[in-house]
Amino acid sequence: MSTTGTVPADVERPSGAAGEPPGLVGGELDAARAEPDAFGDPVPAFGDPVRTDSGQGAAPRPPTRARERQATPRSSLTSDRIVAAGLGIADAEGLEAVSMRRVAAALGVGTMTLYTHVQDKDALLALMRDALFAEHLVTDLGPDWRTGLTRIARRTRECLLSHPWVLALGLRPALGPNKLRHIEQVLAAASGITSDTAAQRTIIHAVDDLVIGCATQELAAKALGADVPQPMCGLRRRIDADPALRGLLDSGVFPHLAQMLADDAPFAAERFEQALTWLLDGIERTYRDGT
Repeated sequence: MSTTGTVPADVERPSGAAGEPPGLVGGELDAARAEPDAFGDPVPAFGDPVRTDSGQGAAPRPPTRARERQATPRSSLTSDRIVAAGLGIADAEGLEAVSMRRVAAALGVGTMTLYTHVQDKDALLALMRDALFAEHLVTDLGPDWRTGLTRIARRTRECLLSHPWVLALGLRPALGPNKLRHIEQVLAAASGITSDTAAQRTIIHAVDDLVIGCATQELAAKALGADVPQPMCGLRRRIDADPALRGLLDSGVFPHLAQMLADDAPFAAERFEQALTWLLDGIERTYRDGT
């Protein structure tokens, strides 16, 4: 059987490459032709003529049991399964380990098969990020705006600490239904303190900035090997490792810094709760009248 013009199953399409959008019939046929069968030959799409040894066209070849077994994973493959596989790889090995080829291997399918469900790697990362926004949602906002924002902030922090690779994605324009649900939930909580939509947006950014900043600091401290992340553990270690800086600290030139480093610092969770309390106190004082 001639294989001229087929695409090897292990070739990963570059992100953003031109092609038909996922879900179109043409894209599905391309993926089907790219998948080798049990004998190492590309499987023709239904209705494609199969050439005989004599080179003459023949009627479509009925699927063998081997082909039926091989088609089962493709027929049950969904974008949700692809996203779940990507999340598992990112959580276990980091974002840099996620690729279309790696996800396909985890699912036991050919790489090109993924493109009938997900357009490219960028689209996969956007879906993965939106899936995590589902974890940001809380089941109950509580009786008032402050309880609602507190619960959302705590839940978001927990999610970031559980999936630190998401911070490496930075600010991306992609939106998904779960992100919209998260925004709606935060707005619902903020609307309890002010009806000004511009102020609600500012409150959202303030809470997000606090959560992301605290989570980033905690993850950085853990990366330095601190058993319990503390606010200045990295600074203390760098000063102790540098004799010149250690000498400056011991000389009394920086008395406030020396005192802070000498005192026991609060744990990361306590720091976060304190910072969140201060932030919400300020919001409450600003919009106490509910306007």
